[in-house]
Amino acid sequence: MLLISISYHFARLNRLSQIICALASLISYLTLGVIFAAVRDKPFDVLHIPEALGLVTPIINVVVLRYTLKLANIRRYFNISTEVAETFNYILPFILSCLLTCISILILEAIIIEPLLWIGSHLPETPGLIATALRAELSHLFWFLGLHGDNTHDLLFSNAFLDQELQKNLTYKEFYDLFIIYGGSGACLSLIFAILLIAEDRHSRQIATLGLPFAIFNISEIIIYGLPIMLNRHLLIPFLTLPLVNIFISGLMLSYDLIEFSNHNISWATPVFMNAWIATDGNPLALLLQGSLLLLGIFIYMPFVRRLSDIQNTPKSLLRLYERLNISSELENAERFIQSHKPLSYIEHHKYLYDSINTLQNNDLLLMYQPIIDTNNNHCRKLEALLRLRTNTDKLLPPFFLAAIERAGMAPIIDFWVCQQVCRDTEHQQNTALHVSINLHPDTLKDNEVIKKIIKIMQGMNVSFEIIERSFSGSNRVKANIRKLREAGFLISMDDFGTGYSGIAALSASQVDIVKIDKILLDQANSPEGLIILQHSCQMCLRLGLDLVIEGVETDQQLAIALSVGAQQVQGWYYSEALSWQDAMIYARRF
Repeated sequence: MLLISISYHFARLNRLSQIICALASLISYLTLGVIFAAVRDKPFDVLHIPEALGLVTPIINVVVLRYTLKLANIRRYFNISTEVAETFNYILPFILSCLLTCISILILEAIIIEPLLWIGSHLPETPGLIATALRAELSHLFWFLGLHGDNTHDLLFSNAFLDQELQKNLTYKEFYDLFIIYGGSGACLSLIFAILLIAEDRHSRQIATLGLPFAIFNISEIIIYGLPIMLNRHLLIPFLTLPLVNIFISGLMLSYDLIEFSNHNISWATPVFMNAWIATDGNPLALLLQGSLLLLGIFIYMPFVRRLSDIQNTPKSLLRLYERLNISSELENAERFIQSHKPLSYIEHHKYLYDSINTLQNNDLLLMYQPIIDTNNNHCRKLEALLRLRTNTDKLLPPFFLAAIERAGMAPIIDFWVCQQVCRDTEHQQNTALHVSINLHPDTLKDNEVIKKIIKIMQGMNVSFEIIERSFSGSNRVKANIRKLREAGFLISMDDFGTGYSGIAALSASQVDIVKIDKILLDQANSPEGLIILQHSCQMCLRLGLDLVIEGVETDQQLAIALSVGAQQVQGWYYSEALSWQDAMIYARRF
């Protein structure tokens, strides 16, 4: 059941067929059982297959299946329906995943498991406190990896030393339960109180509140898998460190023999403080020691909890960002489209979001304008709005942060800020003929509400919107929002034409007014083949009646090429870098 459950959930997480993943994991599991039985010269018995295989096999199997599926696409070779193709596409990856999973686990057995078993066989000979520390670190590492730490450890290593006495009437097992992992593994009771004291994000507080009653009885699974601690690198350090701190302090205090223990059998699930009271017949020093460790654990967890809470506290971070960027309250529901952005990992998504917001809060986001030159009269009548970042040292940087912003789902916020900033910059513009071109991200085009707000604030302005080529082959919603922008009177420019996605269908469907030839095509025009591609691309656009802009003009030779292929407008460092609004106005008047 464990194997089926893990394979089902991992398959669902990776968007694979749950039935096929479960079947492949089961076949691999049974095959490995037969192999291990043969190697150890024992009869095969499904009940005696190592339990650890049930944990590891489905994880490896799903990972292998995910990547081998990319190799198979039968529709490339045969014209068959999607449903039939999907079934056939699984055949080869299914076989490969079973084979590679078995090979991988046999290799792991040889280079990792056997050495660990050898180490484990020597643990009883290790001094008790050192053996306790090793057990604590290994079991906590297993918890971090998503396995049941104590059970996995005891499958691999001997735990006989736990029955030995640290001092009279106190075994190492009781010492471990009373003073090392109060509240469950990782001393989770300290983590829960740290969250309740300083965390501001709703998710962490809800999980901590839900896990508190269980942690009192030393059950920590809700926190480990719900917060989560599992695979959460932000909590790894305190999760591994605190048990060692507890072992050192409690071992040191007990060495003074100030606390005597009674001969009572204490269950590991006895509530915190009550277990120390019963074990010592009410010695207040035992309660004081346990309380001091709890308090120390809270302080150890606090900085890590604060960092995690900041990462996950999307509403508060966004509110601070709105205030810094002076974004209109019309977009204060922006968390809606950030949450609709589907990340692979909840924690990693919020990490990207936190880093992006931090970057924008600690530096100044600026809008610069690069002139676009009309080749017919050699005048500047158009500007492209470009993002820049000004650091605390007044250094201007390109928008290196855009990739992280895209992963965090924040592109619509930035696009809306750009539109608002263009409105502010052009509010007192005297040269009403000057045109501004604004870039819109594909994620922005997916959101009907954001597009509606942009149309509302930009209505009647002399602007156009640049949309990258791949957006025109996007969803029906994207295409509908592009139509809304055109119907509102805005010109649409296809940006980066010729960079990997075919926009020819959009050109023929009259979805665009302007085409911007990407710098890559201009750079490749130095070769005869590249020049032919550039010439035919430009002639096609001109014959369709579209305005033609060539980007990235930096040299006399590139300008000559751009003019020879019929470019009506050119843009690049040959004429000017991106300028502030005031400098761009001066440039346009003088040029």
